[in-house]
Amino acid sequence: MKASRIYPAAALAAAATMLLVIGASSEAATINVACPGQTVQAAVDSAAAGDTVAVTGVCNENVLIRNEKQRIALSGSGATISGPNAASPTLNIRGKGIVVSGFTITGGRDGVHINRGSNATIQSSTIQGTGRHGILVDQLGFAIITGNTIQNNLSGSGIVVSENSIARIGFNSDSDASASPNTIQGNGRGGIVVSRTSSARIVGNNVLSNTGGIDAGHGIQVVRLSQADIASNTINSNAGSAVYTAQNGGVNLGEDSPSSFFDQPNLTTSNNTGNGVRCDLGAYAQGHLGNSNQLNGTAGQLNINGSCPGTLGTP
Repeated sequence: MKASRIYPAAALAAAATMLLVIGASSEAATINVACPGQTVQAAVDSAAAGDTVAVTGVCNENVLIRNEKQRIALSGSGATISGPNAASPTLNIRGKGIVVSGFTITGGRDGVHINRGSNATIQSSTIQGTGRHGILVDQLGFAIITGNTIQNNLSGSGIVVSENSIARIGFNSDSDASASPNTIQGNGRGGIVVSRTSSARIVGNNVLSNTGGIDAGHGIQVVRLSQADIASNTINSNAGSAVYTAQNGGVNLGEDSPSSFFDQPNLTTSNNTGNGVRCDLGAYAQGHLGNSNQLNGTAGQLNINGSCPGTLGTP
């Protein structure tokens, strides 16, 4: 009889000990990386869900966050990741729930590549001097892009959203009280490109002085069956038009009487070389260029091809 009372108590004690061990092992950890000497790749490979990889110094490496990784944060606090391999992205994100903040990211083919069904938040970072695009989101990717400076990527665009992907550029959640602007400037093929059946909400950003010529250096370009809501942005001095849509794409612009910053008008204070809004090849442009919604260009405010069925107009 005594044994029948002792063994259950022992079993309970053992089970409680096991739960404590499991609980301790599942606690989020911070993995510190000091570059040079240590690598971000090794830290990411060892990280578990909920962990933070905290990086200091200058890390000369191309980093891959693999498909199985989830809920990992990379915190830079001024650290640099410079990709020496020009054939690969400096930071390739294939995991889910990845947060990257506080870095300077340079080198590589693209600065940050979010792809293969992954999702990530890129915030408070500088992405510059890459071999092609600053940020590329494609292959069913999803990205939140806030508070970054994306500049001087001379062979590509600042941000590209492509191949059935989605991005929120300039805000995180519908409950945000204000925008978290990105500055997208000096890129060699335009500011933001949404293409190949993708969509984006582009709110509150500064898109300026992107080059590439009048047919490529647009502030925001929406093409190939893609769609974008574009509001509360300042779009200045780009080599093409402020907003360009074509090839069955479409744009919805902010309004003169907005209900929130998600609907506020866009603004040009220094003319773009092309038009304020240009629409070609069966696309649509919806909205109203009123007294406050003043997208403009040296070639005129509007260039709406007869194949565009939208109702964009001026007072």
